[in-house]
Order: sequence, then structure tokens, then C-alpha cells
Amino acid sequence: MRVSSRAIEASHHLGLRRVSWRAWLLLALAVVLAAPAMLAARDLYSRGEGTRQPATIYQSGSLAASTPEERVALADLIVLGVVGEPYASRWNTPDGQFPKGVASVQDLPAGQYTIFTDYPVRVERVLYGQESAATVRVRVSGGQVGGDRMLSAEGPDLRAGERVVLLLVQDENPMTRDVGPGHYIVLWGALGKYQVEGGEAVSPDHRLPLSEMAEFIREAKR
Repeated sequence: MRVSSRAIEASHHLGLRRVSWRAWLLLALAVVLAAPAMLAARDLYSRGEGTRQPATIYQSGSLAASTPEERVALADLIVLGVVGEPYASRWNTPDGQFPKGVASVQDLPAGQYTIFTDYPVRVERVLYGQESAATVRVRVSGGQVGGDRMLSAEGPDLRAGERVVLLLVQDENPMTRDVGPGHYIVLWGALGKYQVEGGEAVSPDHRLPLSEMAEFIREAKR
């Protein structure tokens, strides 16, 4: 993956409103985007037979340190909703399949190809932002297309049926922003997802009563 003109999640395409935040995040998140992050690819291409066997690709990177307040301040849209069944994963190619004319995973041009998966999220309540649709489409890195798998260490783990609060931004990754229907991505990967558990909203580094989430967002957006 390569750095976009505006920092992203890894996920991480951040639509920044302040120049100071934009400059800071472009530097802080560059490590996430500077390389294709196709580490330990298991490439089983058989040149003798002229067929390409499936491969597993691991995406890895580092997320810049951030606070829950900083993440909320940067979100374009924050929703409370329920995750639906994912759409079929696809490569970011016209037909959604492995790029034509490429012999193996190791031959993929850096920063041009990736696998992603879209999820429908039924909106119960918009906590911040402008969105009138009853369902929003949320895109995450990784997935499986045929025998090819791409695994992302930093992306949010969305599961059908779970109730969540998601911090969302517009997708500005040049590899995926113009592919398929309009969609959002989760800000800061896994840290931009709160799972609703027993009346609480819980992220990997933050927990608060769901009833206090709206006020927390208002304070962070000041």
C-alpha cells in the first residue's frame, strides 16, 4: 500500500479538517501505508504447469498512538447500528478477481492491488454527521476471493449480527475509493469500533456506558 494524498486505517484514510492534524497524521501513519505489507506471502504458483495456486497474504503495520477523544474528533460520521452479512470479498479489479497478466502474488505491483470486504450496517442512530440512509456500507481490508486470502492485523473485526458504534470516514485510498458503491471505512482500524455489550460501548482501549456516548462525542467535537 502507498501513502494517499490524505492520510488514512489502514485502514486508515483520514478526512482531516485541521491542517495541523493533517500534517501530524500524514507523518504518524506513513509507516502503515509506506509498503504493500504483503509479509510472509505463501506463494504456490507453479510455473511448470502454467497455473497459479492460491496464496495467503498478510497485511501488517503500525497505528499511530491516539486517544479516544482524538479519534472521535476526526470522524466524519459516527453511527450506532447492527452489522449485516458481508458482501462477497473481491480484488480491486474490474471483475473482482486476481489481476490478469500477473503470474503470482510476489509479482503484484506495490500499491496497486488489494482484497477488501464490504459490510452493510443498519443504522439505528446517527450520533454525529449527515447520513440519511437506513443502511451504510462499510469497507474493511482483507477477505477471501476463491483460494486467495488476505489477512489484516489492524483492521476492525466486523461480525454479522453484532451491535456496534463505528467511527467512520470517507475512503480516500486510491486502491479502493472508486471501486464499487459509495462506502465508508472505520477510522483507526480496530480502535474505531465499539462493540455494544450489556449497555456499554467497548473498544480495545475505551469503555463507557452507551447512554453517555452522545455526550462524549459532543465534548470531543468541540
